[in-house]
Amino acid sequence: MKISVIMDWEGSDASPVSDFLNVQYYSDVLLNQLQEVRLESISGTVSEMTLIMLLLEKSPKLKRMVIDPVQE
Repeated sequence: MKISVIMDWEGSDASPVSDFLNVQYYSDVLLNQLQEVRLESISGTVSEMTLIMLLLEKSPKLKRMVIDPVQE
């Protein structure tokens, strides 16, 4: 299983997913089939870092994560 995420928060002061990604809400969730993740246009916001931490913590079979920074 692969997942690709493209972040595009241009013109926004806050991410719409900041509360949704709170790791404590996913205590019983594992992404057992996730093996590869590619994140594009990452700028290092709190929400983006929270998503990365959530994916790393909850994906025991993750083999590869590619993070491409935002191009300015």
